[in-house]
Amino acid sequence: MFSNTSQKYRTNICQYTIFLVILSLTPVSRAALVTIDFDDLSAGVDVGVAYAALGVTFQNAEVTTLNGGRPGATAPNTVFHSVDGGVIDPSDPIIAVFAAAVSSVSVAGFDVGTDGIVLNAFDATSGGSLVDFAQSAGGGDNLVLTVSGQNILRVEFSKLANDFPGDGVTFDNFAFTPVPLPAAFPLFLGGLFTLSCMSRRRTQPALHT
Repeated sequence: MFSNTSQKYRTNICQYTIFLVILSLTPVSRAALVTIDFDDLSAGVDVGVAYAALGVTFQNAEVTTLNGGRPGATAPNTVFHSVDGGVIDPSDPIIAVFAAAVSSVSVAGFDVGTDGIVLNAFDATSGGSLVDFAQSAGGGDNLVLTVSGQNILRVEFSKLANDFPGDGVTFDNFAFTPVPLPAAFPLFLGGLFTLSCMSRRRTQPALHT
């Protein structure tokens, strides 16, 4: 009888473990899109870690009211290079680094001239490999660039070229989609802890009186 009970106990543990593994691998149907319009900051502020709580930090980005009233921009602010203003050379772009991998990133360019704009995505917070890129060689306002991939950890955006140094550009409406954790990952960890406790209790010797 003890053998049958032990076998049944082991079977139940195996079934419960398999269930938790399958459940933990079920992805969230859709991760929430995070959108940053920079309008909660003051002009002249370096963006830096202002949005760290949202999972992203910026380098070379400063808030400006330039082009904030153009069609598609969310007034009053946009961003440009913290040193070079709207002349954002491809060799010294605005950089956004993510705290965790994201699957898509978009940003809109305003007052884009002949030099165009480009958005590059990488799989590391520095260096790494190019995951995807998007560019626009045309001019205009609200030119939206979008990149996608399963392990984007950094993006860089700037003018596509710098053939006309006086040709400036600003950016707005920065948005990204985090890569979702498995839907039941926390439940899976909790289940493993429960199984561990159950197993330890099962192996404890009975007290005899």
